[in-house]
Amino acid sequence: LDETVEPLKGTLSNRIKENAVKSEIDKNNELCRSAVRAAVVLNKLAEQAGSTPKFDAFVKDTKIGSWSDQFNIYQNELENKESGSGHVGDSMDQP
Repeated sequence: LDETVEPLKGTLSNRIKENAVKSEIDKNNELCRSAVRAAVVLNKLAEQAGSTPKFDAFVKDTKIGSWSDQFNIYQNELENKESGSGHVGDSMDQP
């Protein structure tokens, strides 16, 4: 899991050009949302895998950073899906 940190962090910290067109902005936002979704699912695995200090630090930073709202939404959806009361991705298009 620690090996996933740099690619995920790179995706979330990617900055688009000031003159980017709407499609570039939308694509970047979707990539970031996908990275957050991946982090949520991997975090669930990390709970079972044991010590993953680098990944744990990344998740902690994501939970308090600019993607914290999205992380919490996806985490709640995952928990709801596991309990049978919802579907992951229901809020996928929310900013």
